[in-house]
Order: sequence, then structure tokens, then C-alpha cells
Amino acid sequence: MVKSILGITLLMVSLLELPAGPDQETGSLDKATAPTGSVSAMMSRIAEIGAILKEGRVVYDPELLTRSVPVAVVLALDLQGAILTKDQAERRMDEEKGMFYGIGCKLRLKDKWPQIVEISSNSPAATAKLAISNLIVKIGNKSTEGLTVTEIARLLQGGKGEELELTIRADEKATETPPDQASAGQERVVKLVRSLMQMPVTGTTETWPQGIGYLKVNGLYTNSGAVIAQQFDEWRHTNCFGIILDIRGANGIDLESVAEIGSLFARTGETLFVLRNGLNAVVAAYQAKALNPLDKPIMVLIDHDTSGAAEALAGLLSVFKGAMLVGTPTRGDDRLRDIIPLADGRVLYIATRRIELSKGPDFYRQGVSPHVRVTATNEPAGAMSSTTADEEPDIFAGISEQELQDRALIKRIGDDAVLRRAADILLSLKALDFKVR
Repeated sequence: MVKSILGITLLMVSLLELPAGPDQETGSLDKATAPTGSVSAMMSRIAEIGAILKEGRVVYDPELLTRSVPVAVVLALDLQGAILTKDQAERRMDEEKGMFYGIGCKLRLKDKWPQIVEISSNSPAATAKLAISNLIVKIGNKSTEGLTVTEIARLLQGGKGEELELTIRADEKATETPPDQASAGQERVVKLVRSLMQMPVTGTTETWPQGIGYLKVNGLYTNSGAVIAQQFDEWRHTNCFGIILDIRGANGIDLESVAEIGSLFARTGETLFVLRNGLNAVVAAYQAKALNPLDKPIMVLIDHDTSGAAEALAGLLSVFKGAMLVGTPTRGDDRLRDIIPLADGRVLYIATRRIELSKGPDFYRQGVSPHVRVTATNEPAGAMSSTTADEEPDIFAGISEQELQDRALIKRIGDDAVLRRAADILLSLKALDFKVR
């Protein structure tokens, strides 16, 4: 038993052939190749412990040892690593690409209930004849009243081919009742089978009062860079003064998109970042492409859930003129992970490469720090907050167009402190007639 456990452990270590990793105290990674004896020394120590166990000098639970040792080795190599089944690994890789199993509809909250505002063609929602304006009042046996859109989305997502039961209510205020639908206010139960969906790159794209463009990004997936760059280019030719790029909660693994967006700020041909493997060798380099530089100030909103390629983008933009990061530090994970088959049919999901920015910060473990730190708990109301934001202006008060735009902007931002600060900064730069280039 001891021999087989040690064999598995040593096999995993030798398979990865990783050099000395990040320093346990500082998180820094030595740029030089690790000493060739480091892996051998570690294997020798493990063998020594194994010999002690074989001699019967330690009381232990063999089953617990069998389960725990491989997991401990993986976590020592990569805190985000795991030993997974093939199905679990496939789902993990799909999620990183923005793929998930869902029903194919977009929601908004209306009077504390999720309302369908968009249905994808050929989706489970379309097959079940759900209609725009329908309210989802139950997911399974759970009421959706008062839940956030994020909480609802998690309930709607699940595993491949899993069945889902929804209770649907026709909106009482809907002007028409679609065919095969219950009358307004009545409820019906529908059953759907989740299917594979692609998360859209952008969640919200809006042009706000005062010449502010707002773009919410879900993640950097395949071709995301082109989508985002195209939107920036559209704003380039309007009276848009500045841009808010909201990558809070964004993830993804498409590094080509990171390079494409970074190219809007860097010199053509400039190395933006490289990938290094376990032996610290450069295995890929990403250079800036020939794109028209962005000539508008951009506020990049980040938080702890900014991860993957989106986190690398935050670190990259943090050093360029015209870009300012607002929010809280990002996840702190510069690793890229792959799956490695194991002998028992499971797979090892573990870091095989790391991202090294050419100019940006080393964000491993500490994350990318914002230039302006703002959280919902420490942000005062400030100039962008108003108790009268939702009130209609008095037509006799002589309110100017500028003031009307201010009120409209306040109403759109709501209670989002990070968004409010970003808008504040852009308005200040606008007042100063700030020029990026």
C-alpha cells in the first residue's frame, strides 16, 4: 500500500518536471532555471517518509493516506489544481471558454422577478415555447422572488443533458399573449433539457449622457478582442469622450484577445507578454498588432473575480497612458492550466504555464492593484449621488441641458460605487479637456 501511494506521488511529480516554484512567503518566481537537483531532493524526502511508514513507526489510516497524498501533492504544486474525472475536466475547460449548459435566454429583474427579454434561436427556451416578457417564478421548487440575476443564472445552469423544471407566469402588463401561452397572470410548468451555450462576450453596451461609453465584458473568449476593439472604434468616431470597460467578474483564456486590446495602447511590434513553462523557458510571446491607438481615456473596472485572461488584460493596461484601473485587486492567478491523463482514468488539472507581463506588475497571489481603490463599503455618496436622482425636474426651474444629463447619468449608475467613481473621474478629465495623445 505504502509503495503504491509513493509511486503515484513520485510519478505525478516527475511527470510535471516542475522546477522550484513561487517562494512560499513572497510569491515571487525565480527567473533563472531551477537547480537540477531540486526534484530529486524532494523525491528523496518522500522516499524517506515512506521508509518510516513501512517500518511501522507511525500510526496512520491507509485509506486516508491513499486519498490525501495525491491531493496534497497537487495543491503543493498549484492551489487551483485538482484531480478530476474526465467529465469534470471537460466541464471545467468548457467554462474557461465561456461554454456552459443552460436554456438560452437573457433575463432582467422586473418587480423582484426575473423576466425573459431575449431568447436564443434553437435553444431549449425556444423549444419549450417560452416567450419574451414571461416571468420565471420558480426554478425547480425554489422561488426566484428577490434573487439577483447572477443567482438565477447559476440555478439555470447545470450539467450536460440535465433536465430542468420551470414555473412560468405570463406578464400581466404584456399587451399580447403569444400562442400556446397561459393568459396574463396565470402560471404554467415547463420542462427543459439544458444544452451547450456560448457566453456572449459583452453583457451591456451603452452610450451614456456626457459622452461616456459603457461596455460590460463577461469574459475574454475566442474573438473577444475583435468584438471589443470594434466597439471602441465605433465610439472613436462619435462625440464619446471616454470609455468605461467593466471587467468585474470577467474571466476567459483567450490571450490573443488580450494582445489585441493591448495593441490599442502599445507600439506596433512591442512585446506585451510571454508565456513561460515549468522550466522557465519562453514558449510563446505576444506582440502588439498594427491598430489605430485609442485616443480616449478609459476606466477599467476590476474586482476579486476578475480572473484568467481578463486579469492579464488588467495588468497589461495598468501601465499604459490613458488607462486607469478602478475597484479592488484582482484574483491573483497568472497560471494557465491543462489536463494531463492519469493511469486510473482520471485527469490532472494543473498549471503548466504562467503569464509574464513585459511591463505590467507581477500579479501572482496579490492580484492587479487598482489605481483608485473603491469598494461598496467605503465609498461615500459623493458628487454623483443624489436623493432627487429619480425625481422629475420642475419645468419651471430652468434646468439646463447639462443638468438634465447629469441627472440621467446619476439615475443610470444607481448605487454602484465603483461605477460612480469611474464616471466622476471621466467627467473631471472632460472638464480639464484631457487628451490621451
